[in-house]
Amino acid sequence: MALCVIHHKTFDLGAFTLSPDGILLVSDQANGTIGFRESLMAHHGKAARPPKRPEWRPRTEFMEWHGREVFKGDARHVG
Repeated sequence: MALCVIHHKTFDLGAFTLSPDGILLVSDQANGTIGFRESLMAHHGKAARPPKRPEWRPRTEFMEWHGREVFKGDARHVG
């Protein structure tokens, strides 16, 4: 998955993950101010842009592992 440095770091820290259907979900334990709203919450509940080639899509088992082992807390409500 190609991420900018900010999103890469917050992904590694468990502030957000992707659902199995590619929806970006922000942790209920993540918080912040203006930058948080602009860089993460603006994307919460929205579909991630698909890769240019299908073989570049993250493997399901890796995304499941991230959701189980790295993602902190529960996903915020989408709505």
